[in-house]
Amino acid sequence: MNKTRLLIILNIVMLFFSAFLVSIVFFDFLNTANNASSKTLKNNILDNDVLLKDDKQHKISVVDQKTDTLYPVLEKTRAAVVSISTKGKTSINNNPFFNDPFFENFFRFNLPQQQEIQSIGSGVIINSQNGLILTNYHVVKDADKIDVTLFDERKSEATLVGYDEKTDLAILQIQEEVFIQFDISKEIEINLGDYVLAIGNPFGLGHTVTYGIVSGINRSDIGIIKGNEKLIQIDANINPGNSGGALINLEGRLIGINTAILSKGGANVGIGFAIPIQTVNKIANQLIQYGNVKRGQIGLTAKTIEILDNDRNSRGIIIESVLPDSSAEKAGLLEGDIVVEIDNNTINTVADFSYLIDLNRVGETIDVQILRNNLIKKFKVEIAPFPILEEELSYGETPPVSIKSLQGATFVKKDNGILVVSVEKGSNAYNIGLRKNDLIKQVNQKNVNDLNDLYDAINDRPRGIVMQLIRGNSSVLIIRN
Repeated sequence: MNKTRLLIILNIVMLFFSAFLVSIVFFDFLNTANNASSKTLKNNILDNDVLLKDDKQHKISVVDQKTDTLYPVLEKTRAAVVSISTKGKTSINNNPFFNDPFFENFFRFNLPQQQEIQSIGSGVIINSQNGLILTNYHVVKDADKIDVTLFDERKSEATLVGYDEKTDLAILQIQEEVFIQFDISKEIEINLGDYVLAIGNPFGLGHTVTYGIVSGINRSDIGIIKGNEKLIQIDANINPGNSGGALINLEGRLIGINTAILSKGGANVGIGFAIPIQTVNKIANQLIQYGNVKRGQIGLTAKTIEILDNDRNSRGIIIESVLPDSSAEKAGLLEGDIVVEIDNNTINTVADFSYLIDLNRVGETIDVQILRNNLIKKFKVEIAPFPILEEELSYGETPPVSIKSLQGATFVKKDNGILVVSVEKGSNAYNIGLRKNDLIKQVNQKNVNDLNDLYDAINDRPRGIVMQLIRGNSSVLIIRN
């Protein structure tokens, strides 16, 4: 009995011991398998090739998803952005009596004080072959000397090819050889929330890049530029010196020219504005070819309306009247027509209509799409000069940009001299003493019978102007150094 009991106990002990050995071997196997699996996973991660398993397999490449730098975009574009510095003089007259024509007749020999001015800004190369640079007009206004610094630190003096004050754009030209440019020939769609980069020369620091998004599009009635505004609003930081610089998208394409910030105290508050590429393209081409912009009209009046039909609810403008013998009448436009597109651009308001008309030069043709009796019709309409209803309303001729002393005034030839049609207050022409309706008789002791005589007489003398003119019933002599 005792032997039997002893054998039973020994069997039980052996059974437990065998089970213990089996469990050790089993757990060791599991641990080895788990280590191998972990090692495989680590190797896969190091190989940048991880498979995430769900109902489908998605292969994700860590390298392909790398978005921690914008350098590749900047590397191919930043050399097309330049820094600009200017020096010049502007006339100031602190005595309000000298602005009165009566007192001007008595104090016409008084020389206004000359104030030195300096400006910094930015520009973008738009034609590398001819060294053409686009910038803001306010950067180079009143400049006697314009210096451009390229990305590689080469410096070149620039000449002013042309400018348009209404859109605040100007074209410069340098003689230095450049190899990179922005393409402004294509319209680029700009949407709210698009990521953008602003490149420029803030505070004269040189090439600086800031990053943000498009906060608004088609901003108008801000008062930043004199013409019809359709500006891009951005939150990328731009500061003094950024004016004229590039606003690009993440593809490195130029979408606008940085122009101004909205700020009460001058500090950046995240509200900046840029001139869109559509405006830049149309205006720059005119400035390069002609040196100025010649705006016109098509001869109609209109108002904004709501368009309600079964297919769409939208806005447009309805033609209220068509002027006799105007471009609109000749093309076939009628009172009551609803203008919905110009050159494939949607027209929602009268401001949209005016903006697109202003982008085209006199003599150019636009495609106008209208809605008439629920049918879409298309017309080609030529941009015509503004009608001169009275002689004193004539816009006159703008002098070449090379004649800086006459900038800001327009002139027309008369039988007995050159009539000053208009003078912008504070302009160069205003500061040398010219006023509206002055009749210029002589310049630098030479009679002026036409506009070419006027321009030649000023160009013949490198410095200073002596101008004899008739103002009202008085003879006035202007002398400026």
